Amino acid sequence: MTRLIYFTLVFILALAGALQAQGPPEAPGGGPGGPPMQPGSADRPAPQEMEKRVMEALREVDPDRAQELQALKSSEPEAFQRAFMEVAQRVMMLEQMKRVDPQSYQAAVDEMRLETRVLRVSRKYREAPSDKRAAMEKEMRTLLVAQLEAREAAMRHRIERMESELAQMKKRLEERSKNRASIVDRRLAELTGDPGSEW
Repeated sequence: MTRLIYFTLVFILALAGALQAQGPPEAPGGGPGGPPMQPGSADRPAPQEMEKRVMEALREVDPDRAQELQALKSSEPEAFQRAFMEVAQRVMMLEQMKRVDPQSYQAAVDEMRLETRVLRVSRKYREAPSDKRAAMEKEMRTLLVAQLEAREAAMRHRIERMESELAQMKKRLEERSKNRASIVDRRLAELTGDPGSEW
């Protein structure tokens, strides 16, 4: 989990640097007075490449939200950038989750899609006449219940995975405790120049 958070923070920092306007020219190596860094270099990822990656992933996990973002990009570019930054973090976390915890990933995807539907209905609710709002409120309640269930399912899957990992760590610790003397002997042999097994 710590590695996932670390990866996400690194990604968001890189993405923020990619999307913001370039500052004063920098010299090679980052000093002032030289040519600016080129988009797509190792120092700064190209905004279009980063946007393409995130939008492709978003189309897979939440097609409706991807469509809304694409429309926002054409009508309100600044609002699109703000919304994109918020979505990007979540999408990249889901991509990591897909690799390490498929069950939690699917539940998190379901929760995200339901959130998109809730937000869409809430926007319509604010613009609807009073005689239409009761039905919309009922629909929102149904969606919110489903969203909460999906979120709880994702949490249960994560807890089960963590409990499984903890059980494996406890088992390994018990085995090492039983074989403490041989482990120390192997490490001693390694330190004194006699190749041994893992410490």
